[in-house]
Amino acid sequence: MDVCKGRADGCMGCCGAADIIKGLFLDECGGHAQPYHYHADLRCEYTVGGGHSRATGVGLDGAIIYGKYESGTTLPTDLDLCNGHTGPVPADAEYALAASSGAGVYHYHMTDAFPHTIGCFGP
Repeated sequence: MDVCKGRADGCMGCCGAADIIKGLFLDECGGHAQPYHYHADLRCEYTVGGGHSRATGVGLDGAIIYGKYESGTTLPTDLDLCNGHTGPVPADAEYALAASSGAGVYHYHMTDAFPHTIGCFGP
């Protein structure tokens, strides 16, 4: 939970991002707690450059969630309302995923805009 300096109610919309005290509750990646979850930028879950962003989690529908980049520093341009699309994905040893072939698979991407991860469940 973010706390806003000088605001007893912690209203983030009432003060600028520079006035939010994150060190009290959130780690350097913007998350906390068990199960671990995020409240801020997911910068620790992806790197800029290279190919497709790596897998960062699995949605309750079983589709994989990837960082925000489709290729290198290119953002996907065809995301649906759920922040997902069908396309090729890389292999990922942590999630025991093989690289997709052909048309690819439906998967989600993190975005800089709300809802940042999954907005709904895709097809």
